[in-house]
Amino acid sequence: MKKAISILFFSFILQGFSCYAQAPYESGAGIIAGFMNGLSYKTFAIGNKVALQTDLGVKFEAHDSSQFWTVDINPNIMFQHRISISNLYWFLGVGTSVGYAFTDNLKSGKFGVNVIGGIEYKFNIPLSIQLDYRPGYGLLFSKHSSESYFDWGLNLSFRYTF
Repeated sequence: MKKAISILFFSFILQGFSCYAQAPYESGAGIIAGFMNGLSYKTFAIGNKVALQTDLGVKFEAHDSSQFWTVDINPNIMFQHRISISNLYWFLGVGTSVGYAFTDNLKSGKFGVNVIGGIEYKFNIPLSIQLDYRPGYGLLFSKHSSESYFDWGLNLSFRYTF
């Protein structure tokens, strides 16, 4: 499994360097709303089809008998490709999240890994809108205990592009 993820990761990188297509924009900054609420930044600095996206925000988690708030930073690397000749793009990638979780009586660290996929539309003005789905695996840890859980989110992002 580890080898397959490494091959997938490096194939995204190599395809980004070898593509002749133009990236929809150089960078974008804005907001993310949905299961995560906060700030979002995306750049195509690596290549025309490889994007780096970082989101910083809060989200409410409810798993089994526990409910908690998290503050996360979630960097993702994604392969992005234009659909036909429109300004619509699909993307697929992997990421991680690091942060803190808060309950009524417990504070703990949080670490997670995720897959990200979705669509993005780049308007003819400096604006893009993105819809993504992020299934993943999360781990809460503190001095006293640890808990793992299936983590997922559906988000909508609006970014000013430049």
